[in-house]
Amino acid sequence: MKNVDLYRLKNGFQAIPNKQGIEFSYAVIKNLRLIDEEIKVIDEMFKPTDDYVKKFKPEVDKLVVKHSEKDDTGSPKLVKNQFDQLVYDIKPNNQKKLDEDVVKLEKKFPEIAKKRKQQLEEKEKFLQKENKIKLFKIDKKYLPSDITPMQLGAIFEMVK
Repeated sequence: MKNVDLYRLKNGFQAIPNKQGIEFSYAVIKNLRLIDEEIKVIDEMFKPTDDYVKKFKPEVDKLVVKHSEKDDTGSPKLVKNQFDQLVYDIKPNNQKKLDEDVVKLEKKFPEIAKKRKQQLEEKEKFLQKENKIKLFKIDKKYLPSDITPMQLGAIFEMVK
């Protein structure tokens, strides 16, 4: 399993509502804790610099709000992404404008942008490396009878 798979598994475990069965619940909780610890280490390794957080990110956030769809009150609309997280609703034509504005911002803060891009490239390489985490596995007989194929696919690595 690659490091990138940890994020998918975490989302898979979190997307499973409380299911019946002590063995299944135990395995989900145990694996979620294992994965959370590993993800914390990875995220800390590639944490943005203070300059990025204080100078660049607030400007990007303003641009994202500026280019997002608005509701009747003028507030940015939120939608769920593929990981079931709420994100700003940005249509393709606005995404292009946002991208152009971010390029301008990168020219305003070239060193900060360059460092962050390098950091993200290193993270991407690291995410493709194999991870040696040992998931707690359970026999398929302990799977809840009402688990959906999609839910099972998201956590398949923990089934013997």
